[in-house]
Amino acid sequence: MDRGGEERDALRRSDIIHKKNAELDQRSLLEQEQELSRYLQVAFLHYLRCLALSTPSDLPAYKMLALWLQNCHQEALSNMVAQEWPRIKCHQMVPLLQQMVARMSTSNSAFTRALDTILGEPWHLRLAMAS
Repeated sequence: MDRGGEERDALRRSDIIHKKNAELDQRSLLEQEQELSRYLQVAFLHYLRCLALSTPSDLPAYKMLALWLQNCHQEALSNMVAQEWPRIKCHQMVPLLQQMVARMSTSNSAFTRALDTILGEPWHLRLAMAS
């Protein structure tokens, strides 16, 4: 075998190794992203349930809204809000009303629909009239 053939074989082996490593890295990255998403959903659900238990602190409301706004593209979080909202007392969200109203839009995303559900509550209108 000539020198050119050996170099081609070495390059071919190197290419195969790099492709396999890239596939492994992609799989690992995907698994980590899925795990991060699961942790986010669990934390978010616990903040929602904490709000449903009506804690005297505003901290769970701020944490829940911060997580939701940072991850508004995740439909699962918006679905959780829509599902858990009936158990949450509206007065807990009053300090965050301006933040939520600022995110209103005309898009038909799960985030916007959940936000419409929250802001469509009658307490929202009473609060606006009182101001």
